[in-house]
Amino acid sequence: MIPGSGGSQRMARLVGLSRAKDMVLRGRRIPAAEALQWGFLTQVVEPDRLDAAADALAAEMVAQPRLALETAKRVLNLGQNASLETALQLEGYAYGMLRGTHDFAEGVRAFGEKRPPRFQAR
Repeated sequence: MIPGSGGSQRMARLVGLSRAKDMVLRGRRIPAAEALQWGFLTQVVEPDRLDAAADALAAEMVAQPRLALETAKRVLNLGQNASLETALQLEGYAYGMLRGTHDFAEGVRAFGEKRPPRFQAR
């Protein structure tokens, strides 16, 4: 058995070919601390704090402007396998598009007025 759905290829790009081979060829599982160190994870929490940590992350994400999050995710995903030049162009186009949105203007106004922004995904 091998990883499916692109798992081996994504893993090699994320942690390097040597580490990916070590895990895939040996069927080796890695502890949470090592997964965090390698970049598989961004946070490790105790099992009894998992629900609270997930709720806090969700609340943090919901407070962000949806259009910017969707665009940033798309740019990051597409740019990962593109040349740096192409990825930078994609980022520039996305930034230019977002600067013309209502949410961008609202964020700037809210910052100047020292208040929380009210994003509307437009």
